[in-house]
Amino acid sequence: MYIIDTSVYVSAFLEDDINHEEWLKIIANIDWKINIPYLVFQEVITVLTYKHSKNLAWDFVDFILADDRFILTNWESIEEISFWKTIDNRISYIDIIVVYIAIKYSIKLYTFDEDMEKLYKKFVL
Repeated sequence: MYIIDTSVYVSAFLEDDINHEEWLKIIANIDWKINIPYLVFQEVITVLTYKHSKNLAWDFVDFILADDRFILTNWESIEEISFWKTIDNRISYIDIIVVYIAIKYSIKLYTFDEDMEKLYKKFVL
C-alpha cells in the first residue's frame, strides 16, 4: 500500500511541472493499492483549479475514480464531488463544499468571500 502526497498528484497533472516526468515513472511502477485520503483529494482539486483550471481538476477526479489502484479513505459524502463538478466558477473546493453543506442542510452562510456569497445566493434565493 502506498500513500501519495498532494505535491505528487499536482506534478502528475501539470505537464510543465519540474517533477512531471518523475510522476510518470512512479505511476508506471506502482502495482499496489494507493490510499488517497479525502483531505489530499480536496487539496489537489483546489491546487489544480488555481494553478491551471477546473477542467484539469476534473481530469484528476476522473482519473482517481477510474483507476482501481486507488483506495479512497475518509469519504463521508461522494455527493460533494458531484456538486463541485456542477460549479463552473473558479472557487476553491473547500469553499464550494461549505456552500454545498449550507444548501443541503438549509444553514445560513455567513462569509466575507464575495464568490462564495454569489454561489450561495444562486442556489438559495
